[in-house]
Amino acid sequence: MNLLMSKKKRGLFFVWILCACLHGLAQVPSSVNSSGGNAQGADGLVSYSVGQVLFETYIDEGGSLGQGVQHTYDIFELGVEDKSIDILLELFPNPVTDRLFLRIEDYPIRELSYEIVDMAGGILKAVVITQKQMFIDMSDFSMGTYLFRILEHGNTIHVFKVIKK
Repeated sequence: MNLLMSKKKRGLFFVWILCACLHGLAQVPSSVNSSGGNAQGADGLVSYSVGQVLFETYIDEGGSLGQGVQHTYDIFELGVEDKSIDILLELFPNPVTDRLFLRIEDYPIRELSYEIVDMAGGILKAVVITQKQMFIDMSDFSMGTYLFRILEHGNTIHVFKVIKK
């Protein structure tokens, strides 16, 4: 009788371990892609996938939820082109939905302007800066990534990467 019970216990233990393993595997994100891989250069490494078949985004006033495997939002400044210029710039929120806020401190605004540039290099908007604090309307722009360049006398002094949701 004890031998029969121990076999049942071992069998139940094995089934429990099997279920736990299968449950863990079921939660691994996956997708069917046509291609993908890793690309590495002097400035970093990026993973990419091409052709994800199933993808859907849910959006409401509280935010958005995007299904899929790779969702990376890198929010960073791309750098100051002219290191001799001492300027304090703030550009937020990033990612943006409708309006960006630009604040310039400790720097005269004469001859300053900004450009919004798409990732192909096309200038989509160019405006002369007339105030140290201003809103920039982004509601007409498509979802995507843009470069926001601050210029003085036509020379780039700072570049931000902006994500439009």
